[in-house]
Amino acid sequence: MAAFFQRQPYISKAETVNTALPCSETFWKAPTAWAWKSLLGPADIPPSTYFLTTLTTILLHKNIPDVLPFPPLDDFCKTLYVYVLHSHVFEWRQTICMLNPTGLLSSPVSLAPQNIGDSLQERRDWLLASLKNWNDFYGNGNLADPTNRSPKSSSGILLYHLAIMALHLNFSDLHIVAGRSGSDADIELAKQSLRNWLQGDRAQKIFDCNSQMLSAALDTIAGGDAQQCGFELAICLFMGGLTSWAMSRFGGLNGHNFSVRNEDASLHNIAYIADRPNCPKPSILKILSDMATTLSSGGMFNNPIIPGFNPDPSICRVNDDYYLVTSTFEYYPGIPVYHSKDLLQWKLIGHVITRHSQINMRTTEPSGGLWAPTIRHHKGRFYVSLGCTHRFRPKEWVSFSHQAQIYRMRLMSSQDIIIPRGFYVSTTDIWDSSSWSDPTFFDVPGIDQDLFFDDDDKVYFSAVNMIIDPKVKKHGLGLATFTAEIDMNSGRCLGPIKWNRLSDFGIGIAEGPHIFKKDGYYYLSTAEGGTDEGHQQWISRSTVGPFGPWELGPKGSINPAIFNGDDPSIRNTGHLDFIETPSGKWFAVFLGVRPQGKDSELISQLGRETFMSPVEWIDGWPIVNNRQPISLQMQAEGMQLLTQAQSWRDDFKESTLQLGWYHLRTPLKKDYSLSESPGCLTIYGNAYRIDGSECPSMLLQKQTGFSGEWKTRLSFLPTEAGHEAGTAIWWSQFAHASIGLRKPFDEEKDGLEIVARCYDEKDDDFKEFIYQLPLKDQTIELIIRAHPTEYELCFSVVEENQSISSPVKLGQISSTALTHRRSGKESPNTGAHFAIYGQGAYDKPCFDPARFEFVEWNVSTTHN
Repeated sequence: MAAFFQRQPYISKAETVNTALPCSETFWKAPTAWAWKSLLGPADIPPSTYFLTTLTTILLHKNIPDVLPFPPLDDFCKTLYVYVLHSHVFEWRQTICMLNPTGLLSSPVSLAPQNIGDSLQERRDWLLASLKNWNDFYGNGNLADPTNRSPKSSSGILLYHLAIMALHLNFSDLHIVAGRSGSDADIELAKQSLRNWLQGDRAQKIFDCNSQMLSAALDTIAGGDAQQCGFELAICLFMGGLTSWAMSRFGGLNGHNFSVRNEDASLHNIAYIADRPNCPKPSILKILSDMATTLSSGGMFNNPIIPGFNPDPSICRVNDDYYLVTSTFEYYPGIPVYHSKDLLQWKLIGHVITRHSQINMRTTEPSGGLWAPTIRHHKGRFYVSLGCTHRFRPKEWVSFSHQAQIYRMRLMSSQDIIIPRGFYVSTTDIWDSSSWSDPTFFDVPGIDQDLFFDDDDKVYFSAVNMIIDPKVKKHGLGLATFTAEIDMNSGRCLGPIKWNRLSDFGIGIAEGPHIFKKDGYYYLSTAEGGTDEGHQQWISRSTVGPFGPWELGPKGSINPAIFNGDDPSIRNTGHLDFIETPSGKWFAVFLGVRPQGKDSELISQLGRETFMSPVEWIDGWPIVNNRQPISLQMQAEGMQLLTQAQSWRDDFKESTLQLGWYHLRTPLKKDYSLSESPGCLTIYGNAYRIDGSECPSMLLQKQTGFSGEWKTRLSFLPTEAGHEAGTAIWWSQFAHASIGLRKPFDEEKDGLEIVARCYDEKDDDFKEFIYQLPLKDQTIELIIRAHPTEYELCFSVVEENQSISSPVKLGQISSTALTHRRSGKESPNTGAHFAIYGQGAYDKPCFDPARFEFVEWNVSTTHN
């Protein structure tokens, strides 16, 4: 027994790294080094002392038909059970190969028992029974134990499925065919072996087991356990993908379409021996991204589909390409354009507003700027309609009730917002940001502009404004949607506007109109209740045209189309746009927030993000998510991607900034350089400070996950009092926290100081925390540690020998301080950004360069 445990684990980390998934050492989170050591046992103590109960229980199962009362164990020991079973599986497989190298796997499956002998077949049956026994107790929960009804082990569950697969398919054959062997004879033999299995009468069983293994892996990711069992997860995903690829090449299973993209692509630098042109390799990453074609069950995806500050989504499709735009408010460049092939994986490809001739936001107030764009494609040209609100001052909060719930929203008068004249821009090349035209302005002021191109090429413009005409009866605030036919060449109205949705819900707000046509009906989709707790979507339809008359969908069965109310995970859902796929399926994209903390009124610091849901059509009405609340994990047939927030780094080695950097408002001139000090981003602080109302020398990136670490390395030697450079967590000029290197304002002080400046919502003011440094050319690392409800501001000093001191925490700010509702001076519609900045003082610019060597965002998978 002791000798058994002194063997090297058969599914070893080293073997996996060398032959399957070469990754950095930090990738492997489980089992830990301690776990491997415990599995092997200390050299001076028989390992059986540690695991005697475990091994004895499993071995006794050979001769005891009844289910054994497994003793309660912690997660590690539950996982150990399956490791022991894997050892038996390996021995069984090794015995087969020694008796007959082709053995079970090179013969028709129906002849397998005779080929391997009754003894080996009995051992295989026992292994399957043992695995089932384990799964009954530790895979599905121990219902016999009322004090511990869900003793599941995620690592064990993954290893359980992997062991089942190893008993059905020879993984060695998969590796050989994929190029691990340099012998053509070995490759041909392995191919024949796989064909026998994958075209035999057990092919369906292999397919089902592989699907179950991949589903378990996806469930582990969705459940947030990936970090605790990264080793097992990597193996299952890799082997599942490799099996799927083999099925696509050698399988003969009827009724299943194993459509795998780029099946002859390289293995993404996996170090196989036979890396030769005549040896096709599977594209594992492509397989995993297209896993919906392999899984037999329904698909699942994560919300939000575009995390971070991305509100008011609008979407269009050209062939099998999807394009989506969102609001940017006071940030520049304006209106990001995202592209996707599958509605799940989105890539930023450019921006719509990129030059002064299109728009100028010099002193735009927080939450002013570019609101609620609509993107449409018509006859080879893309159109984006929008408006720019320069003045926006929400004054107070009001409450209204709906279905026994109380909801709050911001209220402003018409004097507190200047309604803009909207406009549209267009291009024939959406991939070239510089190709977007200058604006063509509309006649009628409004917000949330929409364009609808009818079948007869007439174009209808819709927007939102307050009803101030005394002849028009209104409810509550009277923010309503209207439509007018327009001339696209001039933007002029071809007739009077017509109000088409005057909401009687809440305090009377209808906004974000979108008109589209399907099966002879015109549909009007409007966001109602305000973009806060009472936000929801309502649908109307007409058989006549874009002017109506409109039939409002019945309350309760159709409307509201989406409404999450006080759901603890997602709220404020609305501002919806519809899209149809090439296969005729429909989806909806819309905004929502993910509240953090226990406060029921807490706004998410990430702001309003882009979510998605499947749509079904019933009796001519769109039904979103079967009228169920929107959730973080959504089911949709044909989809299978559970995305995780991505880490990111910019080393500033290119001649231009990466996409995704933003200015606060429109800069008058360029105040940074990538060429002055190659490999660094150099910022010269202008005279405007980051807490002012102009455009400071600051570059920002959207925060895309709640937990993680933002870090930058800064070299800076300021020579004027008050001149400063650093990094910040940013919400608005009224609410942010920064940490930077500064020359003291008190000129009698020697040296430099690191200053953390944090907004305190209780005092409605900023507090400073200072750490003194000697006067020299300083290089420091500035760190912001993000947590779901707070941020920590830290620094490390980089010494001349490039050693780095341990981080020192200098300040912190709660997420509620960022999102705190401050009447008249807040930014309620945006979201948190990380920033790097430089600034002068006393209305004088900074002439000393601040050099940023890199910035990085290392996301945590535990809470995002």
